[in-house]
Amino acid sequence: MTSTKCSVDFGLDEDFDDDDSGSDFDDDEDLDKIEVPVSMGLGFHASAPITHNAIKIQALMAANPEFLISGIPKQLLSQLLMQPMKTPNPIVQAEEDEPAKLKLGKKHPDPIVETASFPSVEPCAICYKLAVPSETIQSGQLSTLQLECITYASQAHDHLLTGSSRARFLIGDGAGDLKRALWISVSNDLKYDAERVLSEIGAAKIEVHPLNKFKYAKISSDVNNNSKKGVIFSTYFALIGESNNKNGKYRSRLKQLLQWCGDDFDGLIIFDECHKAKNLISVGSSNPTKTGQTVLELQQNLPKARAVYASAADAFEPKNMAYMVRLGLWGQGRAFPNFNDFITAVKKRGVGAIEIVAVDMKLRGMYIARQHSFHGVTFKTEEVPLSKDFRRI
Repeated sequence: MTSTKCSVDFGLDEDFDDDDSGSDFDDDEDLDKIEVPVSMGLGFHASAPITHNAIKIQALMAANPEFLISGIPKQLLSQLLMQPMKTPNPIVQAEEDEPAKLKLGKKHPDPIVETASFPSVEPCAICYKLAVPSETIQSGQLSTLQLECITYASQAHDHLLTGSSRARFLIGDGAGDLKRALWISVSNDLKYDAERVLSEIGAAKIEVHPLNKFKYAKISSDVNNNSKKGVIFSTYFALIGESNNKNGKYRSRLKQLLQWCGDDFDGLIIFDECHKAKNLISVGSSNPTKTGQTVLELQQNLPKARAVYASAADAFEPKNMAYMVRLGLWGQGRAFPNFNDFITAVKKRGVGAIEIVAVDMKLRGMYIARQHSFHGVTFKTEEVPLSKDFRRI
């Protein structure tokens, strides 16, 4: 994939200034009738109904488009966190989701929705030109929603954070949805799913190598079949593996991967089911896990890599986000100097603060979270009496 530079006309209304940025909306106002600027300032539209926090953030971004890259400054973010918040209802679903800024590909075969607060804001404008084969797009092998995710992830990877580390992208979609690349997941069986997915999008020629089948030696050497390109698939368990030979040069799987990738590696790293790297930071009685530490070390040693975090569970549990160091939520030049400052601010305000973080990330094109619609689904509770014999079992 290649990217192209573009300039964006933010089109802000001349009468729209910081004083009208949304920070003083009256809680008693009818949210169904409030006109809110779309993200990037591309016109105005009526949104109904949407959450109080989403309105404020979207208006703030429209008035200050530079925040789409840099994030909301700490002082403004603190003001938002300290204001009374309405707790969102994550069960409420919106209308069927369609890409707001991408008109490419065929419609997704199943109805897809976003949770309550997300449809109220649109992601940033698209400046990235995909290099996906036209046959893959026209055939529907990748739907328009899948292409949207790929586009925003690629666009996010074009940005470098302070210290020349490449920005990352977070996928929070629900379950069921290169020369060199790393694919890390939870089960060895998912390697075959990875091969199937590559085949379905017309990339069957890309080989997928299981990391746990390599000997503890240079991956591109004869002993490992000169595996010089393709995708290396690893489980989180295999990622922390070490050889019993303490004198070997490649005595850990991490060292093997780092050597194979090289110092200037700018390829893709997929952290599938990334919540498995949680507990990087000690919370309460729990200690940092070796998995979390290894995931962090892999990212630190490959700062130019284009990493994608993907999880349908616990993606936005604050204490479990410490390994997501390249989302730009904390660090030098950010609203929070370190993860501890970030989690302290978020924990004080609870669910409302998480909503602010999620909406901010969507506005900046760094986060997508969708799930299958439950429209038309019904259920009933049936009580099944158990026999005495069954109870004894």
